[in-house]
Amino acid sequence: MTDTDPANRTRYMARALGLFLLVFGIGVAMRATTLYLLIPAFFQDGALVFVTAAFGMAIGAAMVAAHNRWNTLPAIIVSLFGWVTFIRSAILMIAPAFVAAIAANVARTQILPVIAGLVAALIGAYLIFVGWFAKRAA
Repeated sequence: MTDTDPANRTRYMARALGLFLLVFGIGVAMRATTLYLLIPAFFQDGALVFVTAAFGMAIGAAMVAAHNRWNTLPAIIVSLFGWVTFIRSAILMIAPAFVAAIAANVARTQILPVIAGLVAALIGAYLIFVGWFAKRAA
């Protein structure tokens, strides 16, 4: 297999995305009780919201351009994450008040961030396994 082989691309993207999701998911779950305080502070800074949306769209677009495969579970997760990142960031740029209202309601429950964080961490652990440790198909 070469580095341009689609299966290798999935493994590389799974490695990076898995590490991110594992750490991010654990962080969200552990900070769920104070997350509701961070959201209003984030949305009060218009420049920060704009730059975050712009970088999110760039990252999502790069992921979609580099990896838009739907043939295996890891490939689906990576591709779906790229599309969701791009779309979510575009909505953040176009309608920040809408995203702020949803985020505030989710964070206020305190259990939803814990669940979302744990799901993200589990998906991250799976992608780490697939990217770093699973046997390659011959």
